[in-house]
Amino acid sequence: MIASGSGTNEDNYVAQKFARLVMGSNNIDVSSNVYPELVNPLQETLGFQAATNSIWDLENAKGLVVLTSNLTEDQGVVGVPIKKAVKTGSKLVVIDPRETELTRYSDIWLRPKPGTEVIVVCGIIRVILDESLDDHEFLAEQCNNLAEFKNDIWSYDLVKVSEITSIPQIDIQQAARIIANSSPCSYIYGLDSLISKYPDEYVKSIINLALVTGNVGKSGSGLFPMFDGANQQGSRDIGCIPDLLPGYRKVSSESERKTFESVWGAEIPNEAGIGISQLEYKLKEASIKALYLMDADAFISENYFDVIIKNRSKLEFLIVHSSFSNKLTDIADVVIPSKLFAEKNGTYTNLERRIQLLRTIPGRNEDLYEDWELLSKIASNMTVNGFNFNNSSDVFGEIVSVTGVYSGIEYGQLNGNHVQWPWLPDKAEGTSILYEESAHKFKLSPINLKDTSLVDSLSLLSKDRPYLYAPGRVLHDSSRKMVVEQFGKINKLKIDQVIEINPEDGQDIGVVEGDRVNLITD
Repeated sequence: MIASGSGTNEDNYVAQKFARLVMGSNNIDVSSNVYPELVNPLQETLGFQAATNSIWDLENAKGLVVLTSNLTEDQGVVGVPIKKAVKTGSKLVVIDPRETELTRYSDIWLRPKPGTEVIVVCGIIRVILDESLDDHEFLAEQCNNLAEFKNDIWSYDLVKVSEITSIPQIDIQQAARIIANSSPCSYIYGLDSLISKYPDEYVKSIINLALVTGNVGKSGSGLFPMFDGANQQGSRDIGCIPDLLPGYRKVSSESERKTFESVWGAEIPNEAGIGISQLEYKLKEASIKALYLMDADAFISENYFDVIIKNRSKLEFLIVHSSFSNKLTDIADVVIPSKLFAEKNGTYTNLERRIQLLRTIPGRNEDLYEDWELLSKIASNMTVNGFNFNNSSDVFGEIVSVTGVYSGIEYGQLNGNHVQWPWLPDKAEGTSILYEESAHKFKLSPINLKDTSLVDSLSLLSKDRPYLYAPGRVLHDSSRKMVVEQFGKINKLKIDQVIEINPEDGQDIGVVEGDRVNLITD
């Protein structure tokens, strides 16, 4: 079962419950969960798989570090407070092999070899510790593993770090001093085009940097993972993950499974299921017999729909929810019409943990079922109990009762308002800053990579593949011509795609500005 990255909390809660109770499997994921490593280390180190602060709290930061995220194109709202903070004097450090819009606003731009980003961050931490720029009091009071962590960091000799990453030592030192001396400091990170073998370690190193500088649990500080998907945070909160139940309870834990089994009245499998990152491999080896795809429209913009098409013959049964006809509806055994975003009822949770009620447009199609409603009817017809929901409010009520992080929040409370989880009786709008009154200690994660040379980008190249391809979204480019074409009742946008290449490389292959090129990649 692949739930929709733009599905409501209610749609995706029922989807994961359907997978576990009706399909008897933890094979449930959300279509936008391409990089689970983006947030998994947050729970392990801090406690919650979520951004620590509010988006607009970024305006209060004296320092900002943006790591491998083209957020002004992908998460444009987050870029606004960052630009406002820089305009009023905040320092900005960008760590990214690519030139993004924010590099033009930065005080320093570190441009590591692709695949060596984690080495850069560890090198920055080494400088901060060497020059005693760390937050001694915070580390002593709120962090474990400090001695082990420091021993690990000493292996990141700055000469070697510079050699591996191709960043001059002086630039690494300058960035470290800006970060350490600009308090409070916020860390905004993504995994865009990351070719490192160690995405999990990369995120851990960013968390370590925030802890070393004492930038957790206060205004203007914190960690902000840049999600794909309109409701990626909410989908994870309510259990659309192959190894976690709602509220981030582990499926491998017998006591946590028993808690849900007592509420749902059915057994839950104890092994982690197949996630979206394993989909291609599992389809190719024909270990998936049936695929239930909740949002074919989202898959059209991803690479996975080609994988499904190529391996269709290995599937015995394919169900597709879609708002429009497309390549996947053409090959599905069953096609179910799905409401558009603006026609849905329910809630979304954005990347700052803010739960918001959708406001549907007037004149919407009342004949179509909500996705959760359709799944509930299928479950009931298969005589599976626990799907007797009358409306979105009923589904949300069960979400609140089982997730923990949504505890105390009422559906009616969201009408005209919004709440950040966790909600507390003395905080009507919820918690804007996590760990602000934290009594427990955080766990520094040693980053002792076995191969500290990581991925040498040159080893990835060959005569047939002479360049690295780093795809990204272009939000707006007025110089490109856009045409609207009609396909029956559907309008589609047609626009030429742009490839950016270093002028010296272009000269070597005889390409100049404005040429048309064919791009072939694996």
